[in-house]
Amino acid sequence: MRLSDFDYVDTIFIFGQNPGSNHPRMLATLEKAKQRGARIVSINPLNETGLRSFANPQTLAGLRGQGTDLMLDDVVVIGSEAGLGGGGIAVEAVSGSVTVTNSRFQSNTAKGGDGGGVRINDTGGSVTLDSVVLDSNESLTGEGGGVYSLSPTQPALLDGVTALLNRAAQEGGGIRVGAMSVDLLGIFADENGALAAGGMWAEATSGDVTASLVTLHGNVATNGYGGVRMVSQNGDVFADRVEASDNSSGFAAGFSASAPNGGNEIERSTIDGNSSKVEGAALRVSSAQTATIVDTTVTGNRSPVAAGVMFDNVLDAAVSRSTLSGNAAHAIDGGGLYALN
Repeated sequence: MRLSDFDYVDTIFIFGQNPGSNHPRMLATLEKAKQRGARIVSINPLNETGLRSFANPQTLAGLRGQGTDLMLDDVVVIGSEAGLGGGGIAVEAVSGSVTVTNSRFQSNTAKGGDGGGVRINDTGGSVTLDSVVLDSNESLTGEGGGVYSLSPTQPALLDGVTALLNRAAQEGGGIRVGAMSVDLLGIFADENGALAAGGMWAEATSGDVTASLVTLHGNVATNGYGGVRMVSQNGDVFADRVEASDNSSGFAAGFSASAPNGGNEIERSTIDGNSSKVEGAALRVSSAQTATIVDTTVTGNRSPVAAGVMFDNVLDAAVSRSTLSGNAAHAIDGGGLYALN
């Protein structure tokens, strides 16, 4: 057998080896075979990193680092700036996964783009932020004052992320994340600010947005969604033990959820002391097939209209085992609950 034979085969089997590291001279031949449509099957009980994803250093894409997973652990980035996006760090078009753990991004600035502290854009693998602190970062013209992460075809997990005093000119003062599906666990967003979604904006393209043990306090949005906006375009929104307090905005000041082709389920949550200039101070559920609120307390919120719970264009809505207390719609309707279809 010669290397030239690979130009004519439809399927190539490789047993017990990692072709990227064991056969470097054959790598280019395999790459050409793959590009013309051949299938390559590698059978190797050792799950090596180079077997899962490998960059060819003889190509421009390989030199740019595409094909590899990126891992940042115990990293501190302070006082940095970028003319465009990613004041602290920018990760662009990496075809593997991106994981950032045990790290801190503080006082970084993106002057002309998204992601004051962190910008992650168009990854080919999952995005994970675990035990990350975003403090006093700013996007002067874009989204995501603390972090901006957009990978519509891959899942995103934010676990133990703290966002404090971040600012964005557009959406997502603390956090702006868009992904195939979004999981939020143990998030703390405090005193962030933006044009919209002062604390956080999380959006899923095809999967669910799931939030648990999320705290949003004192965030401000000039327009809408002071605390958090969660959107699932083709899935559901699940929120458990979310606390939104003392957030403010033009509308939907505390917690907002939307699932145009699915449902919203909010349980064991507390929405307290939020204020809106227009409508929907506390908990606003809009554009959904179903909405269920269970074991949730909504107290002391203020708005001209719909101070407590607001259902807007929801086909089937239910509230059970919940307390709506001391909410005030001081101009028109719906102190405790307001439904509009």
